[in-house]
Amino acid sequence: DVYRVKYATRIRGSYYYHSILFNAEGTEITDARLGMALSHGCIRLAVENAQWIYDNVLDTTTIIIN
Repeated sequence: DVYRVKYATRIRGSYYYHSILFNAEGTEITDARLGMALSHGCIRLAVENAQWIYDNVLDTTTIIIN
């Protein structure tokens, strides 16, 4: 499956905060599920929350996840 996310912000390595999943063109939501273990370490967020982190958290910010 080919998909795209919006507003991806790196936590560390290949781990990101990012939006729900969209089709390859970024025009249709293909998976809007939240709050479930669906990836290999990324944190999936609603588009507006992923955008807030993208717009407000600098690359040099230390992220601690408990």
